[in-house]
Amino acid sequence: MQKINWGDQHWTHLRGGGAGVELTDEVIYLSLSLRNVGNGIAVLQAWDPIPAPAGTDRYRPIDGFRAQQRDLFIASGDVAFWQGAFRDPEAPEFATFAEVIRARQRFSVDLLYSDHEGGQRAVTRFGIVPVESSDAWFGAVTKHWRIDGVDPR
Repeated sequence: MQKINWGDQHWTHLRGGGAGVELTDEVIYLSLSLRNVGNGIAVLQAWDPIPAPAGTDRYRPIDGFRAQQRDLFIASGDVAFWQGAFRDPEAPEFATFAEVIRARQRFSVDLLYSDHEGGQRAVTRFGIVPVESSDAWFGAVTKHWRIDGVDPR
């Protein structure tokens, strides 16, 4: 169990493999439990929310991703978290995601991360899925893309 603090003093408790999906009138809080399975430090750079279950098609342009407001580093083999929020109830994406959350529909989040020197950038897509008969949500990796270097596929 991880206890995540937000800048506005909101707190989220997140189980391993879980996703935090919390809707208020003014903020949508999103979070994911993560594990760094790589050899080096992973530095979370930015995120891109997708209001539908995205397939394995290419990620959207990374210059359109939302920058992280908090530095999130994950040591090799360690468990940590990602967090992002929609804070403008007047923004179109707030209404879109509020509708998706209220209907308990699947959606996706793409995370851009790098090594501690800013290299070896990659995007990982997470599917966010509601757990049946519960208020809980589950997060699962659906695709990885290398940004820098040769794509191994």
